[in-house]
Amino acid sequence: LEEWSMEGIEEGFEIGRRFRGILDFRGRHKGVQTAYKPYAGKLAIGDWKTTKGALDADWANRYKLSWQWKLYAAAFPEAKLFHYRGISRSGATREIVIEIPDGVVAEAELYLDQVAGMRESLRGSVPWPRKRPSSCRAYGRDCDFSETCDANIIYPGEIDYSKPLSYSSTETFLLCPEKHRLTQIAGYGEDDETLAFGKAAHRGLAEIYTQAFKMRTTDK
Repeated sequence: LEEWSMEGIEEGFEIGRRFRGILDFRGRHKGVQTAYKPYAGKLAIGDWKTTKGALDADWANRYKLSWQWKLYAAAFPEAKLFHYRGISRSGATREIVIEIPDGVVAEAELYLDQVAGMRESLRGSVPWPRKRPSSCRAYGRDCDFSETCDANIIYPGEIDYSKPLSYSSTETFLLCPEKHRLTQIAGYGEDDETLAFGKAAHRGLAEIYTQAFKMRTTDK
């Protein structure tokens, strides 16, 4: 509340109708805290992350190396910092702050071009490549389509190439193209306990932020 001037919470955005996402929070640093004095008045953006595991070095490195912050930063090129704010089921919290480098827009555009090109190369072929077994229990969760692959069942169908990609859909495509295709066609894979917990936490945090900053603005 002292450091941030919040400008947006849970905002939808798109990059040229090719990529879409939801930005959890957007605001400007006031430079009250010593570490943020160089960023006073500068835009910062961020994302909440939930986990049932530990907020350890592996967790931090995973998000530092993630394409998510680069893609989101490309949608908000004025931003200078990206904040990941993690919360575990035990109630532990941790923040990762990433300084957004110059050239991130061009890097993100190239990434999206490459993913789009790989998907386009598979148009009209069925099935798409199955990355077995490495992707079958990725992130500690069973794939929704394991039985389909076990039985070598081939479902026809073309994805909607006009639909913008999201961070999760690009990750799924690179993890296993056939899982991406089937998820796009079937439209499921969104209801397991881990994702439900994450969605609930996001809704709660969004409401807390909204009410807290509204009250502070009203008090002033």
